[in-house]
Amino acid sequence: MDGDPFSESTLSLDEESEVDELMVINRSEKPLYLMPGEIIVGGNQDRTIGEELVVAPDGQPVPLNVFCVEHARWGARDEQNCANLLLAAVEMNSATAAEIDRDAIRGVAQEANGGKFIASGGTLTKPARLAVQRGDGQTEVWNEVAKEIADSKVEAETGSFIANYSDAESAERLKPYTDRLHNPIAETSNVVGVIVAVNVEMESLDVFQSTPLFKKLWPKLLKSYALDASNALTDGKANKPATREAASAFLREIAEANQSAVVAEANPAKSSGESERVLVFSAREIYGGDVRGPSMMGGMGGMGGFGGAIHSSAFSK
Repeated sequence: MDGDPFSESTLSLDEESEVDELMVINRSEKPLYLMPGEIIVGGNQDRTIGEELVVAPDGQPVPLNVFCVEHARWGARDEQNCANLLLAAVEMNSATAAEIDRDAIRGVAQEANGGKFIASGGTLTKPARLAVQRGDGQTEVWNEVAKEIADSKVEAETGSFIANYSDAESAERLKPYTDRLHNPIAETSNVVGVIVAVNVEMESLDVFQSTPLFKKLWPKLLKSYALDASNALTDGKANKPATREAASAFLREIAEANQSAVVAEANPAKSSGESERVLVFSAREIYGGDVRGPSMMGGMGGMGGFGGAIHSSAFSK
């Protein structure tokens, strides 16, 4: 579980005036994994990745399905606003203030206003991630983004989801969660995922193929979990801890969910599952025409990515 078969985010994203599709090029020496719900900042409007995707390290353009998460913009941003969003994205990826080159950020902001996608701005929260992974469509994604902005009470002139993370007051509300939870996970030597509880109730799970892959995505995922928790804060419940027994019951429910057929038309192969209480999604690599790893729902196999899956996620209904 210690090795990471995937590259860092060394990629180019090109926009050709298409809202629902970008072209991605992997310029690294390893395959590149892209996760649904991850926000990419720039272009004519911010997007979120719409599907699990593994991009080969061959420098060839690959189409990527995306959803818009910025309803009211098609064109350049104000340069200072763009720089502020990029600073929030850099800080989200665990850089310290001393490590951030403000002049470089301004230069990248200019590139963004030239139509490039230049940063990963975090991850969508649970309701919007579900809208993406269920394939509910662009209108429902916009509806969930608007609801999250309203719940957070942030000013988002263009309706961009990333305002939840770049707005100063919203960021301050998330800080107690991220300060408390980032290091205990980041400093654990052998961890591949988390179960998330909000107000005592089990809400979601994310498990990855390896510790390095999980840790790359952990800062972004943590902010999304924190935003869910902050917007759901309710008197009388916030201080009640979730229990190990409840987490174990959630895992059993996930394992017993009815599985749909594995879709192996592209790499990775995708499957989903559902029960009365949970929705489950999983992606596995294809090697020589075979799907690597047993079914997540048919048996969890081991905690190294739930039986070999690159990424498995589950959400309570």
